Amino acid sequence: MLKNIIKILVSLALFGYFGWVLAGQWRAYSDDLDLLWHEATTLTFPLMGLVCCFTFAMLVRSHRWALTLGRPDLLWPSFRSISIAYLVQCPLSKFGEVVRIANQKRITGLSTGALVSTVLIDRLLDIFAMVLVLFASLWAGEGLIEDHFPQLTSLIPKLGVLMLLGLVAFGAFLILHRRIGSWIEQRAWPEKPKRLLVDFIHQFGEGMQHLKGWKAAGYFFFSSLAIWVSYVGCFFFTVTFFPSFPESDPKQLLVLFTVASVGVLIPVPGGLAYPIFFKKALLIIHPEIEASVAFSLGLFCYFINFWGINLLVGGSCWIYQLIFDGRARDGYET
Repeated sequence: MLKNIIKILVSLALFGYFGWVLAGQWRAYSDDLDLLWHEATTLTFPLMGLVCCFTFAMLVRSHRWALTLGRPDLLWPSFRSISIAYLVQCPLSKFGEVVRIANQKRITGLSTGALVSTVLIDRLLDIFAMVLVLFASLWAGEGLIEDHFPQLTSLIPKLGVLMLLGLVAFGAFLILHRRIGSWIEQRAWPEKPKRLLVDFIHQFGEGMQHLKGWKAAGYFFFSSLAIWVSYVGCFFFTVTFFPSFPESDPKQLLVLFTVASVGVLIPVPGGLAYPIFFKKALLIIHPEIEASVAFSLGLFCYFINFWGINLLVGGSCWIYQLIFDGRARDGYET
């Protein structure tokens, strides 16, 4: 009984913190948001499309994580863990990954090493997908990105090198992790921390056992493509149905999506740099619109694509686990 009360109080405190951060951000930009508030109330059906696209992306990501763990039965727990992590990431930046691993471990009882390795693989696949999106935007932008956003052009080789180093490191570790563990066991180190480190290394290696073969590589490629196409769909449903949003062709929308998405990579709560990047790109594509309108559109896209959708999906999963905690774990623990 006491444990449940503490859990409810902690959840209420965290939701209160989320609300406080969201309200603070909303108040800080209230003048800009008021410009388009009356238009946002007309977006019921487009926002339903946003929810469908985002949920599909989360399902694909969850299915991929369950397969890399070698546990296809973990689709629903994986969906909940990822959704809650995305919610936590809004006010607490990259802390969401810690929550994702901790929640999955609590539900399934899987080892920390296996969970960490598969989450790193998931992020490595995101880097790969981001490189593809950047290449597509360079082609679609017809010089716009090279002329106005040279930092994005320089980002491609950096991401490519990071992805290559990640692949090499994972491959080497997959081959050598048992030898590394044996070498550590032979060192004259304190027994308890040495055993924890060796166990983690073996668990980490076990988390990569389901990545072998061309079939797995093909699945990872197409699943990454499906996830990011869904993200583009979320962006499309958010911006193109605003009466104030200028008419844009698909290539311009792709460029705008890519430039704005880079703002998410900047380590600030929830990617608040997103509307700033959005505004700059939109004013370059459509210099005829007012800067205040461009920034307002970026803010609405930010609040809907990050706070709104994550509060809906992640918040629902959190409440489900809060109410059905025992049922949420039943049948999944190893």
